[in-house]
Amino acid sequence: MQLVNYSGTVLTLKVNRKIKLLEETEISKSLGIDIPKGTSMVGFESENTLTNLGENIWDKKSGTLSIWILSMLNSNEGTTIIIPYKTGDEKELGKIVTDDYFGKVSKERLIVLDSVLLFKGDGKERGKIGVSPQRAKPLIGSYDAVNKVLTVAKFTLPEGKTDYVNSQWALQKHPFAGDVLNSYNDGPLDDGTQLGPFYELESSSPAANLKPNENLVHKHQTYHFEGDQITLDLISRQLFGVSIMEL
Repeated sequence: MQLVNYSGTVLTLKVNRKIKLLEETEISKSLGIDIPKGTSMVGFESENTLTNLGENIWDKKSGTLSIWILSMLNSNEGTTIIIPYKTGDEKELGKIVTDDYFGKVSKERLIVLDSVLLFKGDGKERGKIGVSPQRAKPLIGSYDAVNKVLTVAKFTLPEGKTDYVNSQWALQKHPFAGDVLNSYNDGPLDDGTQLGPFYELESSSPAANLKPNENLVHKHQTYHFEGDQITLDLISRQLFGVSIMEL
């Protein structure tokens, strides 16, 4: 395909996507956890490859692209989004969360705990949050207390990469100071219409600074676990350090 950015640069590219269904042993190995017996699960992976087919280098001057995966899921009143993050001094790592993509998210909908963010995924109020590469971990999840489903997304997070496309809807002073992961909660627009309701567990690749014929690969894995609360609590504690009983 060809895309033209705001600066008028023509970006000629190819995108390949491989979709793979994951076996239980692959899920356990990928997440690095022991999955309790009796857990029902499904896991799948999208491997996305972006190639520069043009004659020029993609860089900060010309503009570039990134791979963005959304994981759009059904919302309900009992859904809480779980985002672990790296703790540390804001002077070194920056702010913990960007919470004003579509206006400031209220404290009732976003709770900042030590090492984890809890964001309401009910599809009733539009809002989006994000975590920077300095703070992000390669995991994001959600717990649906109505249907007893724990969802986990794991994605590629290259060490030392800090240039991510800024996806806030505005002309950017810092276009490469974007977030690694985002979560969006849908809600009614000003005219009363609504896209969903749904919520999203999003991941992005670094900005693709590619020479001609070079490529960038970004993987995003999604897992759904079903079981009783005790079983799902064990998985949540292993991955996120938070008990679903507290949600």
